Amino acid sequence: MNSKKIENILSLNNKERYDYLIRKVSDFEQIYLILGSLNQMTDINGQECFPVFPEKEFAEIIISHIPNGKKIKKYDLNEFIQWISKFNSNEYKFLVFPDENINALIKSPLEFKNDLIEECKQYE
Repeated sequence: MNSKKIENILSLNNKERYDYLIRKVSDFEQIYLILGSLNQMTDINGQECFPVFPEKEFAEIIISHIPNGKKIKKYDLNEFIQWISKFNSNEYKFLVFPDENINALIKSPLEFKNDLIEECKQYE
């Protein structure tokens, strides 16, 4: 992906980046997470969450801005949906496609999963 396209996408507002991620992940059936140590959530400004991205290039750019981001993990969409289906608690959150200032929408697992499933129905 060229740098101008990356810059344009990162300049979208939180809602636009969220919508972009939902469409892209549903279409390509993969998602990228930044995990902290021991494959755990990452602390972002006192909020424990999983930062998620539609493409690896964005995760690689943002990982340097997340203090305890340790590694990038790629999930197949079906595997990811099964994984987040296990989270029935509000203590788990997803920081959806943060920009370089770590601004992003925060979604519960249920809301995030439902949005992905609804979008996937359009690709069937």
